[in-house]
Amino acid sequence: MKKSNRMLPKRILCLIFIFCCTLTLSACSLSDITKFFSDFDASTYTRSFLDAICKNDYTEYAKITNSTEDEAKQEYETLLDNSVTSLLSTVTVSDETKQKIREMFHSIYSKWNYEVGEATKNDDGSFSVPVTVRQLTAFKGSLTATTKRFNERTKDSADLDDGSYYDLHYQTFIEVINETIAKGEYGDETIVQVKVVPSSSDSNVYEIDSESIAALYNAAMDLSSIQEEAASLAEAE
Repeated sequence: MKKSNRMLPKRILCLIFIFCCTLTLSACSLSDITKFFSDFDASTYTRSFLDAICKNDYTEYAKITNSTEDEAKQEYETLLDNSVTSLLSTVTVSDETKQKIREMFHSIYSKWNYEVGEATKNDDGSFSVPVTVRQLTAFKGSLTATTKRFNERTKDSADLDDGSYYDLHYQTFIEVINETIAKGEYGDETIVQVKVVPSSSDSNVYEIDSESIAALYNAAMDLSSIQEEAASLAEAE
């Protein structure tokens, strides 16, 4: 059954808004835990965690977490899978579109700009690691640009069914994002105090806490801009 294209944009906007709110949680799928040793270096651990995501350099991370590089790589692949799932929510798209989304996230993560400072140990046994992050301009104005480009491409076509609509809309969105990140533009620097804490399940295991991961994501990407734009456009529908 075909539906009017005028009825679908708000659904797209709502899904992208949900994606922005949940994306930071998907980072936790990377197994950021390490056994505590007397010479444990929280700074090296934090750097290796970020390098695994952003540079696909798994050597140090695998060493610290007592895993193999193949295992670390698989965890990164799972992170990409979860990022795709967060964006699509309940929408069904083609395998080609899913692959393009994975490639988009890979490109975004590879553009993260960060510098890890020296860790300090806190009285409660946790560590604080300052990470200086320059925010990548990836999403600013992307929804407006996507809508304009999508409408231009469909103005002379008949109504699309849901499958074709979502494929074209998401592929247009990906195209806009890729063009933006290719410019390599960054905002101001932010220092995120990353907390490396004992795991709740094993006090001899350390991990980066979820609030720090969320803070890193928000500092590294302009997620707030797309949240605001999505909310504004949804209200205007």
